[in-house]
Amino acid sequence: MAKGPCLAAFVSGSYAYIGNGEEMDILDVSNPASLTVIG
Repeated sequence: MAKGPCLAAFVSGSYAYIGNGEEMDILDVSNPASLTVIG
């Protein structure tokens, strides 16, 4: 997971894209009780 403050977030379908300016994480949010980092 990226470290630092979240500067941007976007959700499309079952995926959330979270960016902090240097890195980006992609999470599978299809099951909100069990988020999965996929990239």
